[in-house]
Amino acid sequence: MYRPAMLVALIVLTACATTQTTPYSTRPAKASAADVEVFTDAPPSKEYEEIGVIEVSQRGLPTGYGDLVVRARNEAAKMGADAIIVTRIPKKSKELMETGSRGKNGSKSVTVVEKEEPRITVKAIAWKRAPSAEREP
Repeated sequence: MYRPAMLVALIVLTACATTQTTPYSTRPAKASAADVEVFTDAPPSKEYEEIGVIEVSQRGLPTGYGDLVVRARNEAAKMGADAIIVTRIPKKSKELMETGSRGKNGSKSVTVVEKEEPRITVKAIAWKRAPSAEREP
């Protein structure tokens, strides 16, 4: 019998996300992940420069893409990004699963189940700033 603490530890170990961050430049970190905008369907219309890439994948118990975006947004805030552009790249696999029922000849029934491991690649971006106007003396 599992105790509640053991069950929580088991779930945490089973449902782990991996994050790989590749920064291209150094910027001051944002105060909060809430300061990082998220773009998923279309890139922003503002001019920007890419300051790094973040890859996040989920193994074990699926928690969904929203949790991966939250993790990426936190990493982007540490990089000093103004926004992230999210690309969903699921890893699909097929697995045979026995159904437990037996056919007329005694053979077990097997079903093919398609699984998807949630994965995203994120471009961390910073808004391009207009050049400062030079002051004349």
